[in-house]
Amino acid sequence: MELALMGLTHAEISAAVVSDLDQRAQTLAIGRGELRRELALPTGRLAVLSSRIDAQRLTARRRHLAWDPSQIPLALTRPLRAYPLESIAPTVSTNITRALVAAGVSRAGVRPRSLREYAANASYARSGRIEDVAGLLGIRSLDAARRLIDLDWQQRWGEEVLDDSP
Repeated sequence: MELALMGLTHAEISAAVVSDLDQRAQTLAIGRGELRRELALPTGRLAVLSSRIDAQRLTARRRHLAWDPSQIPLALTRPLRAYPLESIAPTVSTNITRALVAAGVSRAGVRPRSLREYAANASYARSGRIEDVAGLLGIRSLDAARRLIDLDWQQRWGEEVLDDSP
């Protein structure tokens, strides 16, 4: 769920591996080639992702599997190539939904896609810049990034996001 709260798509979440996380710089590298971008980890996210890596390392050791950070997923239970193509997005959605339930989030309308919308609106509340939203979400079109911004949300929750910022 941490990756979804950062605005990552299902494809980006499923492709994220341990080696994408730079714990010293507190960044997460997402995407490949010219679409690659580095995201600064918000406060507290490094601890959560580090805990996830520790759990993955323990699982690999218990199963006597090789530890290859470029192959060990951050969000899935096994490497991406082990999943049938048609099951990847539903698996990510199911995992996000389970995390929402475990966190006690059960409001109507809260769904995996709404976490990406939240990330867009929170970014806009912090900076007031569509460019920052596009950069965070990896969207090339400023118009597409702008469509994710909800002015009602900004009026209702924008100040609260600013109060929670580091």
